Amino acid sequence: MPKIPLYPSSVAPNDDDLLILEDSVTSNTKKIKRSDLLGGNTITATNDIATDAITGITDADSGDIYGITVTNGKMSGDDLTDASVPIAKLTNPYKFSAYLGSAQNSSSGFTKVALKSETFDTNNNFDAVTNYRYVAPVAGYYQFTGAVASTNGATPGGVWEAFLYKNNNQAKAGTNARSTATYQNSTVSGLIYLAVNDYIELFIYAADAVPILTGATNTYLDGHLVSV
Repeated sequence: MPKIPLYPSSVAPNDDDLLILEDSVTSNTKKIKRSDLLGGNTITATNDIATDAITGITDADSGDIYGITVTNGKMSGDDLTDASVPIAKLTNPYKFSAYLGSAQNSSSGFTKVALKSETFDTNNNFDAVTNYRYVAPVAGYYQFTGAVASTNGATPGGVWEAFLYKNNNQAKAGTNARSTATYQNSTVSGLIYLAVNDYIELFIYAADAVPILTGATNTYLDGHLVSV
C-alpha cells in the first residue's frame, strides 16, 4: 500500500492535521486526523462513504479497503466480484466449443451443421441434441468462431462458404474456400450482439452434396461472452 503524505514538507506536522478520503463512486468524503494514523488507531468509515469501510491501514499492507481484503499487499480475486451484477467481474461462465462428431453431408445449397459433440460448455447453453445452436443466457456482445471442412467429392471451383446465422438469419459470412477435389475449409467469425434467448447456428453453403469432415479441429463452432 502506498504511503500517503499527511502534510506538505515545508509545514510542520500537527496532530490535528486532517487527511481527507474521497469515495470514488459517491464522491462522499471522510476526514481523518493525522494523530489517528500515527497512533495506530483503527479507522472505520461511517455513512460518509456509503456502505464501504476502511478497517485498517498498517505497515504490513493488510486490512480491508472498501470491503476488499488485502493481505500482504495482495487482493483476493473472490473479493473483486459484485453480487448485484449477474456477471462476475473476473470470471466468465458463458463460453463453449462444439464440433461435428458424427458423419454428415452437405447439400447443394445451405446446410445447418449438426454439431452434436462438445469440447466444453461451461453454462450448458449450447444445444447439442436437438437444434445444434447456442442460446444466449444473458444479453451482451458475443464473439463466435466457426469452421467447416471437407476432404473429397466437391466440384473444383465450386462455392464452399461457412455462415453464422442469428435467429435463422444470416449474420456473418465466412471465407469462400472455392472447392477442390481433395480439400476445402471455410472459416467464419464475428462479434454479434444477442438478446436473451437469441441463438447462433453454423451453416455451410456448398456447390455439391459432399461429406463434411468431422472432428474438433476441422468442423466446429466456438463462442464466449465478451461484454454486456
